[in-house]
Amino acid sequence: MKKRVLIMVLSLACLMVFAKPRAKEESPKEKTLMEQGLSLIDLMLEKASCDAYIEMFLSDSFNVKENAKKIKDGDYSKPTAVYRLVKDSSSSVIQLMADMMDYDLSVLPPRLKEEMERQVFLSFASIWNTRNGVYDMALTSMLASGSIFDSDELKEDCIYIYTFKDAYPVSVSFKRGEGRACSAAALFIMDKDFPNNLIQMLEEFKEEFNMEMKIKLEKIM
Repeated sequence: MKKRVLIMVLSLACLMVFAKPRAKEESPKEKTLMEQGLSLIDLMLEKASCDAYIEMFLSDSFNVKENAKKIKDGDYSKPTAVYRLVKDSSSSVIQLMADMMDYDLSVLPPRLKEEMERQVFLSFASIWNTRNGVYDMALTSMLASGSIFDSDELKEDCIYIYTFKDAYPVSVSFKRGEGRACSAAALFIMDKDFPNNLIQMLEEFKEEFNMEMKIKLEKIM
């Protein structure tokens, strides 16, 4: 019971980082989006490598411990490739989902639909991890990390996918706020062939449901 409470508290803390006000500090040099993502990957690896952290929240599961070990034993020294995932503004992911479930979205206020659209897209990696079951979901949620920063580089919400030769990919979702404010949320993807599997999934989705999910995956490194 105590462990469940700890998990809930940590999960809330991860969410609150996006709303936490920051002190006004001038940075000598702003990090690029690429560097922001790499910094969060380092933080997540630190969590995965800390036995005390894993024990505190996830000690009851052998499967979770084994997967945590696989993550920390991976080579994250340099990405083999980085992809940028963006959604066509004319395409609605939640509308596709509603059509499949025969649900009328017109009953929702426009502002709510817009926020749902953003959250569903930016949570793409988390949704993908559900395919692997509750153990991977629990682990990746506890290792997830976020940050808030100022940037002129981010023009629209997007997701960076960092891939590595002998390690799990990492998703970093970048979300625009007001002015120059931006937020980033990083998550391990427990699928080493995620980019190729994503392309295959989008093609199969189009063939099976005769609907196109307009999500573009472009290699940027």
